[in-house]
Amino acid sequence: MSLINTNNTFYRVNPSSSSLSFSHNNPPGDDTYLVMVVTMQNTVNFSTMRYNGVNMTLKRNQNFSGLSQRQGTYFIPSPSDGNNTVSVNFSASQFNPVSVAVMSFTGCIGLGNDIVGGGSNTSRSVDIDISQNSMIYVTGISTSNQEDYIIDGITTSNLFTHNINKLVEGNLSTNLNSGTITTTTITTNNTISNYSVEILENEPSPPTGLSEGNWLPLL
Repeated sequence: MSLINTNNTFYRVNPSSSSLSFSHNNPPGDDTYLVMVVTMQNTVNFSTMRYNGVNMTLKRNQNFSGLSQRQGTYFIPSPSDGNNTVSVNFSASQFNPVSVAVMSFTGCIGLGNDIVGGGSNTSRSVDIDISQNSMIYVTGISTSNQEDYIIDGITTSNLFTHNINKLVEGNLSTNLNSGTITTTTITTNNTISNYSVEILENEPSPPTGLSEGNWLPLL
């Protein structure tokens, strides 16, 4: 089944507490998967993340010390269909704005490779190895305005901009060919990071039927 991005929610809030919650609509389908990336100031850490009361699994918890930000990537296979609550919990009260990106997919078997590029002036490029028909989610944290990202040589409009005392943006590729690709986050000046993560297509099962040497003769 082809990997398809079915719905996204991009949410920014100043929780002023140790948790936040909002709704995300996860469309039904085969091989559904939900991916969430949370970005905030690194004054606190992440705790449990849930979708419709079910714990999500941590892929990466990255501290960008030079930018004073922390970014966490979480996922859950076969999430509940429909409009459900996303619960984000912290180790202590977070009094700074938080950026959350939630993405739903069908035809997905999970997350693949991911890579972090620390803060760099003007732009930050990373190389990542991917499988056939994967998508790449790319996000950057910057100290000034960002420009559209470049994924595998193609520039497309970023999906959101969140001001959380730093600027956070994100972009999702179309289905890509296998191999090593380059992703580039861009800012007008000063510093920007790059986090890229692969979303894997669930490969179709091989066809069943007559095996080799068991063909029917032509009439």
